[in-house]
Amino acid sequence: MLMKKSLLVLSIIVISLAMTGSLCFGAGFALYEASAKGNALGGLTGSADCPSAMFYNPAGITQLEGLQLSGGGIVILPTADITTKNPYTGVTQDTSMKDNTWVIPHLYATYQAFESVWFGLAVFSRFGLGSEYDDTWWGRYNNYKAVIKTVTANPNVAWKINDVISVAGGLDVMKFDLQLRNKINASLFTPAPNLNPASSDYDVDSSLSGDSYGVGYNLAVHIRPLDWLRVGVSYRSKVKQDVKGSVDFVREGAMTGYLPAEWFNSTGANGSITLPDMFFLGVSLKPIERLMVELGGTYTRWSSYDQLTLNYDRPLVEIPGHLSLSSATIPKNWKDVWRFNIGVQYQTTSWLDLRVSYLYDATPIPGSSIDYIVPADDRHILGFGAGFHWQSWDFDISYNYLMVEDRDVTARPLDGIYDGRIEDGDSHFIGLTVSYRF
Repeated sequence: MLMKKSLLVLSIIVISLAMTGSLCFGAGFALYEASAKGNALGGLTGSADCPSAMFYNPAGITQLEGLQLSGGGIVILPTADITTKNPYTGVTQDTSMKDNTWVIPHLYATYQAFESVWFGLAVFSRFGLGSEYDDTWWGRYNNYKAVIKTVTANPNVAWKINDVISVAGGLDVMKFDLQLRNKINASLFTPAPNLNPASSDYDVDSSLSGDSYGVGYNLAVHIRPLDWLRVGVSYRSKVKQDVKGSVDFVREGAMTGYLPAEWFNSTGANGSITLPDMFFLGVSLKPIERLMVELGGTYTRWSSYDQLTLNYDRPLVEIPGHLSLSSATIPKNWKDVWRFNIGVQYQTTSWLDLRVSYLYDATPIPGSSIDYIVPADDRHILGFGAGFHWQSWDFDISYNYLMVEDRDVTARPLDGIYDGRIEDGDSHFIGLTVSYRF
């Protein structure tokens, strides 16, 4: 009874964390941090031998007996430095991303209902980001705080066709939350616009927030042709989110009092975003009994994120006969990219596994649309971890160090982007997953 109460408390804690959302700083804003074991090995699509494999390949749960429960979280600490150049004076400003700690929770449950049928339920986050800067920095007209939170509930059914092939399918029910904060240079709508970011005379603070629900699906295959070889392929579909919310404005600049009273009044807002689909490929090899090698790749089709359009219930700025600002479209034109992983696990004793991995994660963001919301380039990730086994319990821990390649930025002053450079982007990931087999 005490054991069941402990597991119930763990489930409630993880679900509560998940409902608060999860965040990350990375290439694009896809999240792959599904468990401590998955992080330590770089992925589990091929082996798929634990409950958290439902994120990578739900068909693998046909390897799990009885009822199993797994939960935990990944803590992320990101940093980055950005240099911006004033187009008027040539002076540069160095800005660091604010220190924040983000948490990505996860929860998995699997159950063998019949001889060849398994049910699974996963709660995780496929997308998220968090970037924050001082609200007076020169890049404030593009962004000084951006937060995307998602929570996905993913029920699955897996069928073991025979001893070699298993298949699975499920639904992705996703909650999406968005918060964007930036300053608006209201002088752009006056006869004498001033693009000097060092001046804040016409600053108007903009705070946009909204949320929505979307539904997608997933399919998976797991193949075990030989005792030492396992192969996995899975797919997670696009999810369209029709976001509805509001945008609030505060006139802060010394000259904003001279603007027309009907400009920049709070109003409702809406927009649509199509989150990309993903293909997971993985191969697990066991050259000797205690050694496992996990090889994999993830293909994310970010080309679905071609633009971000926001529609306002009433115009933010209106000049009769000249301008009615009732919507805003931001080109993105992101590209499809691969993420590759290699991981090694060695079973030192019956109660301890040691793990190490390397990942290469390509950025989907072209130079023509890079911004300060996702200030990233290609990433390299080193992973380390261990798995401890005691009776029916498994305790997995992981540490990952993420390095973002430095990147030059070409000015787009009307978008609040200036000549400069993104440097010293890195993150520390610390993970813990606790599992129990009934």
